[in-house]
Amino acid sequence: MRRYLFQTLFVFVAAVWTSCDKKNDNNVNPTEDKFKISGTASGDQERPNPVTTNATGTLTGTYSTEDKMLHYTITWSNLSDSASAMHFHGPVTSADSSAGVQVAITDFPQLPSGSVAGMATLTASQEAQLLAGQWYFNIHNRNHPGGEIRGAVVATHD
Repeated sequence: MRRYLFQTLFVFVAAVWTSCDKKNDNNVNPTEDKFKISGTASGDQERPNPVTTNATGTLTGTYSTEDKMLHYTITWSNLSDSASAMHFHGPVTSADSSAGVQVAITDFPQLPSGSVAGMATLTASQEAQLLAGQWYFNIHNRNHPGGEIRGAVVATHD
């Protein structure tokens, strides 16, 4: 009887153990993290010199650590002149600092208002900066070659 009870307990524990593998019920790898990307841009966030402007911008998108792919949509309105350049910058150490270009945004309409969608594959270093909140995006034009609007890039776990 003891032997039967021991064998039954062993089978039960083995069944529970093997059902607790590294995948969930949907066969999704739990090491894959997806993040929502967002941001709101304005002239008063530009650095080193804030800009007085009615222009605004928004960033929405996603980032996946599995394929290192950043998908984004940026919409802007009321720039004082047509958009001439757009970038993701980083890493910054504070909201008052500036940083170099990490990802150039291309193929956008050169208009005072518009939107652009794109994607970029990030390096491990860029991923770490993005997820640590050290990136911003900005939009430049002829009137404000350093950028008319800027916004912090925020990554939140999906």
